[in-house]
Amino acid sequence: MNTPTHDGSVDGREWRGVRRLVTTAVVGGVVVALAAALFSGTHSLPDGVDGRTLAGLLALAFVALACWGLSLHVVLVTLGAGVGPVRSVGLSLATKFVANVAPFGQAAGAPVSGLLVASATDLELERALTAVVTVSTLTSATGVALGIVALGGGGLGGSTTARVAASAPLVVGLGALVVAGWRRRRRVAVLLAAVLTPLARVVAPVHPRVDPPTREAVAARVDGLFVAVEEIARAPRRVALAVGFAACGQVLTATCLWVALDAVGSPVAFPLLLGVLPLASVGTLVPSPGGTAGVEAALVGLLVSLAGMALPLASAAVILYRVATFWAPLPVCGVVAAAFGGRDVISLVRG
Repeated sequence: MNTPTHDGSVDGREWRGVRRLVTTAVVGGVVVALAAALFSGTHSLPDGVDGRTLAGLLALAFVALACWGLSLHVVLVTLGAGVGPVRSVGLSLATKFVANVAPFGQAAGAPVSGLLVASATDLELERALTAVVTVSTLTSATGVALGIVALGGGGLGGSTTARVAASAPLVVGLGALVVAGWRRRRRVAVLLAAVLTPLARVVAPVHPRVDPPTREAVAARVDGLFVAVEEIARAPRRVALAVGFAACGQVLTATCLWVALDAVGSPVAFPLLLGVLPLASVGTLVPSPGGTAGVEAALVGLLVSLAGMALPLASAAVILYRVATFWAPLPVCGVVAAAFGGRDVISLVRG
């Protein structure tokens, strides 16, 4: 049985196992992504869209990805990782690829992303996973918060102050739930260990080089996650900076959708898009790369129902948006993910 060393890291044999696990996931993800691209029609562009518009959309999408990468950089530095901003952006692209090809999105891809970050930095496994989950949570939370403010009061009517006041109770309620969960984090850790241990024992046989963990080992890992979160919480200025980068990424993504709608001749109020995008994320529950089909269907349905758009125009705009924000960046993210595990890929091929 592999055990953590005295400093909380994992030994060489376990690292070889988890790196092969990451490599297997990355290679499998590339295959799944290519298959999805070949057999889906989402790579076709709407009629009348010129190259300048597509270039602008791609620029917005990649700047948004860079913002999320800088958010990851702030968190990694806070946790003591010796990593620069460029490498952090690359790691963020790699984790985006893992999340996009994993069924059910980031929820299923987070452990593999944590292993990828840990193998590419000097962080322990728990701290790397904490960084990935923290950035994902900040990104989702800022998107939801912006959406609540934008759609506060049951619509877009009224002033910004009125919308903020109407949405304040929901924001405060969500914050209270987070605080309550944090105060009972030790109980949460025990509960997570009880839930994750059987799941880990089921998954471990899939990769024979990784031993099934004990409940005590899982509990120690979960406790390490909370220790890392506590360390991040003790740096409020860096947390605020990470939130700022995450929010910029969300605003740029909404801008990308706004430009796509304008390109097909059906502009929509920008605040509505800030509210639509978090709602459409439910489409990632579809077990396909990046929630393909699910996200598109959710976005089209919301644009038709909330903005009163015609179905053909909404569909054309969503296709353009998804090409710029998902399909075009996907191979780039895949190449970056493979580059971080390049030696492991070669070892896997050689057998």
